[in-house]
Amino acid sequence: MPGVLGFAAVLAGDRAAGEDLAQDVLIRAYSRWDWIGCLDRPEF
Repeated sequence: MPGVLGFAAVLAGDRAAGEDLAQDVLIRAYSRWDWIGCLDRPEF
């Protein structure tokens, strides 16, 4: 998961904010996983 955290840190401007951003995004993705899993190409 270092890639996700690093990317989020760059987007957010610092590491702590990036960790918060990554956590929020992963929680949202997890809560919608049933829908995401039904997509033909979930990476888009």
